[in-house]
Amino acid sequence: MSSIRGMLKQARPEEDVLEPAPVPTPAPAPVPAPVTPLALPALDPVEIRRAMSTRMKPSLQKVLQDYVTEFKAAGYRVTLEMVLEGLAEELRDDADLRARVAGRAITKR
Repeated sequence: MSSIRGMLKQARPEEDVLEPAPVPTPAPAPVPAPVTPLALPALDPVEIRRAMSTRMKPSLQKVLQDYVTEFKAAGYRVTLEMVLEGLAEELRDDADLRARVAGRAITKR
């Protein structure tokens, strides 16, 4: 009979040797780092563009059109309006330029 028990032990060794495996406890979920907001500059309010009808000398109009054409030939999407707005911004920001333009404007008719 001892030989039968020995054979049974060989056939099912896990009953003698193995203990029930411990149930693994789940790892705690990582705490996400606080999200810091981006330091973005404030947007300027969008101004509505209005039509401005004006007459100018054809020679000076050609200067502006040629200037815009240079940008377009280089692959930039620049319009005449963008150039005029840039000139107006320079007038607003540069006192010396304002004085030079005023000197021309009051002497010409």
